[in-house]
Amino acid sequence: MSDDLTTDDEPEIEVPKEETPKPARSDNRFKDLSEKVETTAKERDEANAAKLAAEKETEFYKGFSKVATKYEGAADYQDKILEKVNSGYDLEDATISVLAKAGKFTAPVKERSSPAGGSASTAIQAGDDKPVNEMSRQEKRAALIEMERTQPGSLSQTLRSTNVG
Repeated sequence: MSDDLTTDDEPEIEVPKEETPKPARSDNRFKDLSEKVETTAKERDEANAAKLAAEKETEFYKGFSKVATKYEGAADYQDKILEKVNSGYDLEDATISVLAKAGKFTAPVKERSSPAGGSASTAIQAGDDKPVNEMSRQEKRAALIEMERTQPGSLSQTLRSTNVG
């Protein structure tokens, strides 16, 4: 029994406590790499967003000069129009919206062009280059009537001098 008891002369054997295992070196490396990838992706996304914003602003200024000449007072509200364009509006829609809200909107005046055709006479005038032999019967008649209207008595002189057939 004396062997079972410990004495002061014998050293005690220490049992190592269970420690939490340290992550392997490869685990730290993967974690560092994933953080770098995330950081790089965020930086790339921010750079792309800044690039798109700069391109959008450039397009705005290119088109704004045309819109400003079309709508009076648009230059006074350029910043508000830019905000609307950045929020997704079309340039012209944003301009109309901002000007209407400010009470400064006036619709642009469109120049009206006469429609093709119509009821106007299309007879060849006396000063045109078309020779008489290429004229149709209606064109010859219209030219003679016009000549008589502008120069009274010229119809009889013309008929005597030329053989109209």
